[in-house]
Amino acid sequence: MSPYDCISFERARSLKTDGNAGFETFSIHDRDFLLLANFWDGLSENMMADSILFESKEIDGELQLFERQRFRGSGAHGWEHFQAGRDHYIAVPYYYGNSNPIYWWEERSSTFNVVQNLEVDGPAQTEAYDIDGTTYLAIGENFANSLGIYELIPPTKEKGAHFVAREQLHTPGAGAMAFLSHSHNGLTSYFLASTSYWNSGWNTESSIFRWNAVQHKWKEMQRIPTRGAHDAEAFTLADGRSFFFFSNDRDPSSSKTASELFVFDELADRFKPYQKLPTDGAHAAEFFIAEGHSWLAVANFGDRLGKRYKAKSSIFVWDEAEEKFILHQEVDTFGATDIEHFQIGGTHYLAIANEGDLGRVRQGHRQWRDSEFYRMDTTACKEGHVDL
Repeated sequence: MSPYDCISFERARSLKTDGNAGFETFSIHDRDFLLLANFWDGLSENMMADSILFESKEIDGELQLFERQRFRGSGAHGWEHFQAGRDHYIAVPYYYGNSNPIYWWEERSSTFNVVQNLEVDGPAQTEAYDIDGTTYLAIGENFANSLGIYELIPPTKEKGAHFVAREQLHTPGAGAMAFLSHSHNGLTSYFLASTSYWNSGWNTESSIFRWNAVQHKWKEMQRIPTRGAHDAEAFTLADGRSFFFFSNDRDPSSSKTASELFVFDELADRFKPYQKLPTDGAHAAEFFIAEGHSWLAVANFGDRLGKRYKAKSSIFVWDEAEEKFILHQEVDTFGATDIEHFQIGGTHYLAIANEGDLGRVRQGHRQWRDSEFYRMDTTACKEGHVDL
C-alpha cells in the first residue's frame, strides 16, 4: 500500500458562478481571500459580468465564503495576485474589454482600488514574477499574437507605483504563461513558457524563453510541440528537477488527447519530454505539495467543439519509486476551466472553476454550473496508522 492511498478529496461545498474562468487565492496578513473570474453573466451585452472577491474562513470544520467586493468587466479570464514589498496587487485580463486593470490593496478601507489600466489586445492571462528584486507582469495578448512584458516602477514623490511596457514577444496563438526559476550549482536561470492555443490549426508550437541577465530581456530558446495548449504550469520537485506542464485542449480530431510534462535537462540545456498524461480538453493544471506528497491536478473541460461539457478532472500524485505522476482520483466536472489549491487552518482544498455551457439557453437562462470545492481527507490514514 502506498502512503498516499489513504488520502482522498471529498466534496466540501459548491458556489454559484457565471461562466467561471478561474480562481485565485492569497492571504493578506492573517486574512485568506478567494477571487473568481466570471466570464459572462449570460444576460448583459458585451460579455459583462461581476467577478467577486471573497474572504475565506473555516468555521466548525466547514469552508465559509464571505463576499467582500465586486469587479465588473467584459470577459474576465482569470486573476493574478502579486506582492511588491508590502503592497498587494491583483490584475485581471478582460478578454473582450481589451484591458487589464491593476488594483492595489488599501489597508484603511480593506478594498482593492484601480491604480492603472493597461490597454491590451484580447488578454488571455496575466503572470507576475520577480527577477533580482524587480517585479514584472506578463500578459498574453491573444488577438495580437504577442506576449507583453511590463515592469513595475516603484513609487516616487511625484508618481505612485506603475507598470511600463518593456517588451513585446511574438507568440502566435498567445494564451497562458508560466514562470520558472531553476537553480543548479549556485546559479539561477529564469524561464517563461507561453502557450499557443490556435495557429492555423490545433497542432501548435508553444515557446519557452530564457532570461538574458545582461540585456534584461527574454530570448526564445526552444519551441514545444503542443495541441491547442490552453495553460502552462511550472514547478520544481524536492530533488531539484524543474518542469513545465502544458495542458492540451485538443488535437484536430478529439479533446481526449495527452497533455505533456517537460523536464529541464542540464546537459542538453533545454527542456525534454518526460511524461504524457491522459486528459480531456485540459484547460489548466495546478501543482501543489500536501501531506508530504507532490500533486498535479488537471481541470478537464470536456469537448467544447462537440458540446460535451461533462468530464472527469484528474488528480495525479508523484510516485517516488516510479519517478512519475500516477492517477490518484477523478472528480466530476462540467466545462472545468481552472483548478486552484489553497490551505486554511491546516486543511487543504481544491477549488474547481466550472464554466458550464455558454451557448445553451433553457427557460431563459444560460446553463451555468456551480463551481465546486474539494477537501483533502486523511481520516483513513489516521485510522490505519499510515505514516504520511
